[in-house]
Amino acid sequence: MRGSYNGLQAIIRRFNTAAIFVWCYAHRLNLVLTDAVSSSVNAVDMFGIIETVHDFINSSKKRVALFELHQEKCYGNKQRKRRFKRVQTTRWWSHDLALNTVLDTFDELQKSECLSDRKGAHQAKCLKENLICDKFLLTAFIYKQLFEIVTPLSKMLQTVDIDLIGVIAVVDDKICELKNARSDENFLKLQEKVDRFKMCSSVDNEDFKLLPLNRSKRVPKKSAEETQDEVITDPLQHFKIQTFFVAYDTAIIQIKERFSEITKGIYKDLSLFSRRRLEEISKNNDLLPKDAFDVFSDVYSKFILKDDLKREYLQFSKSYFNFEQVKLLPLQLHNSEIEIYDELSGSLTDEASESEIEDSFENNHDRQDKEVPKLHKNGCSLSIVLKVLLISGLSSTFPMLTTALKIAVTLPVASTTPERTFSKLNIVKNKLRSTMAEGRLESLMILSCESDIKIETDQIINDFSRKSVLLEKALLY
Repeated sequence: MRGSYNGLQAIIRRFNTAAIFVWCYAHRLNLVLTDAVSSSVNAVDMFGIIETVHDFINSSKKRVALFELHQEKCYGNKQRKRRFKRVQTTRWWSHDLALNTVLDTFDELQKSECLSDRKGAHQAKCLKENLICDKFLLTAFIYKQLFEIVTPLSKMLQTVDIDLIGVIAVVDDKICELKNARSDENFLKLQEKVDRFKMCSSVDNEDFKLLPLNRSKRVPKKSAEETQDEVITDPLQHFKIQTFFVAYDTAIIQIKERFSEITKGIYKDLSLFSRRRLEEISKNNDLLPKDAFDVFSDVYSKFILKDDLKREYLQFSKSYFNFEQVKLLPLQLHNSEIEIYDELSGSLTDEASESEIEDSFENNHDRQDKEVPKLHKNGCSLSIVLKVLLISGLSSTFPMLTTALKIAVTLPVASTTPERTFSKLNIVKNKLRSTMAEGRLESLMILSCESDIKIETDQIINDFSRKSVLLEKALLY
């Protein structure tokens, strides 16, 4: 996809040099962590052990019940019973969830040995030996801290109405946090956490296996070589170099590579088109940065002139909210508090004419008894601003701004919302619903994906009761 020479973006840029490769930021961050968890042999072994524990426990109902029984004995009803999560590269944060489950239920896991058969007893013994060792715990706490740094950024990238400037600032902050965490002092703190964890566990401290001593490899000295590489004999020092530093270096390098300065600069310029930034600029034009639209105009220099765009943007920001309120005839002309019942959400295509856009608002005056919808202010409001511009007939007045907004709405910062439908589809259409018709499947998918929409149950019951006389008598009386 992102190959500079033979990738899809390279093929497209041969036809249009202004085309920029834009990919979901949440996907990019997931790929960063995918590279980080496979950066060293110890990391691959640790997550492989977690996956084996998941398969061993969940492959038997008896083991699952035994694991839950030990949790109930230790915690009672104080906390929810944990289930092991599968480690998958395609499911975001599966590594984080699986790792936290193992560390949170470490004692209960040691007690859940199933000795019903020889094969199960042998597998349980081998897994226990792999869990109670310093190599596993040190690697686990390294990645636990790494996930704690990056998890807030992933949640922010998956929000519906995202603040583009805030996201770029958080990305830079996370890079600084990772650089600060990559230090000898932080590694010593991780060692102390592992020691406290071992003391608090039910396993005897003497049973934990220490880091193995690495056999020093003799490298023959070549001619004209005056010095040789220092051989690291300390296992802890070797672990720090080969696992700790490699994990953080991989995360830092991948974030810098995948979150490039070009895309970050474009998203900073795109954030100025949101309703939130328009409101700030309308109150004070001096708040507009001097380098506003620099990157955006450089990339789309064939279509955008920077000076004209800034001039139209400042003029439009002063009158935007007036056009947003009076795009339709208000309910009361001579009232200082004019109520607007309009919903500026939905999709917008480049081929849509102004008359087609106005048709979507023709029935808005019939909804006086409904709640006024809440408009987005950040990333999702770019299409709202473009709709107001087209409905008000201002596309000829602000041609440069109209072109810039049409480009802006085609550059998504994240595609997490449509991708959630694929996850919901696996839940809704399971093997017990294999013969479900398409209409019912679509209805269940809408109910599952749009769970945040408020549903008026009384209105639904009234509509359902009108289907027949018997239902009306049973439900309305």
